[in-house]
Amino acid sequence: MAPASIRVRAIIEHDSDNRALEIVADGADFYRRTVIDLDGAQAARINELQLRDIPGGAYEVTATLYDSRGGRTIAHRPLMVSSR
Repeated sequence: MAPASIRVRAIIEHDSDNRALEIVADGADFYRRTVIDLDGAQAARINELQLRDIPGGAYEVTATLYDSRGGRTIAHRPLMVSSR
């Protein structure tokens, strides 16, 4: 129920090429983008982002993992927050 509090959790395998993780939550009335620098194989395996006070609506949550060679791995998840 809106306003919602959502936790986005990205689980990343340790790899020396990992450089950054970008998490985006995009909807009609809310947008949040966070970039987390990763230290290759030393980076945390679990990365979390807490989104607070999200209004009702449909959202696309995208996590993009960037590596040292310019490659990207992308995961998309739809999210629906019910209005009261």
